[in-house]
Amino acid sequence: MFADTIGQWSYIIIAASAFSVMFGTILAVFDGYSRSFQKIIQLLQKKESDDSKKSYVAIVCVLAIGSILIIMQFGDKLKELVDFATTLSFLVAQ
Repeated sequence: MFADTIGQWSYIIIAASAFSVMFGTILAVFDGYSRSFQKIIQLLQKKESDDSKKSYVAIVCVLAIGSILIIMQFGDKLKELVDFATTLSFLVAQ
């Protein structure tokens, strides 16, 4: 769409920019969720744990595997993915 308006030369720049933004967002979300869950686990256990790096890596792996499973399940069904995300968000907010 942008390449039609601006010119074909802009396609690679726009594609690289879009990929960079999406990849950076994924990294930030995974890092934030992992650190949050790690802190929640420490608070629930009521102790400072020495294995914080282990739990961080484990949580990142669980998030990555869960994300891959969701993408595989809803790969070509965008409406069902949006319905799933909306329902999950509603349940978490309660």
